[in-house]
Amino acid sequence: MVRRSCRRIADTVASTDRFCLLLKVPSIRTYGHQGVVLERDLTDVAFTRGA
Repeated sequence: MVRRSCRRIADTVASTDRFCLLLKVPSIRTYGHQGVVLERDLTDVAFTRGA
């Protein structure tokens, strides 16, 4: 899923150099790796310096 959806994911994130995505696999037995869903873009949280 991720490999085939690379273009869609690249359009979702602000920068393809540095990003952090939370992916969800609702039912791996039913859908396998093709059932991966983009849950949230956590880029801002992941790359924000702590105070």
